[in-house]
Amino acid sequence: MRDAQAEGVIDNIGPSTSLESPQSHTLLCQ
Repeated sequence: MRDAQAEGVIDNIGPSTSLESPQSHTLLCQ
């Protein structure tokens, strides 16, 4: 049960981090 909760938190942090630093993502693409 704990593992499932941990995965949920990671999923929420994943997209949030990408949205917070869109410039870094663009620089990496370039």
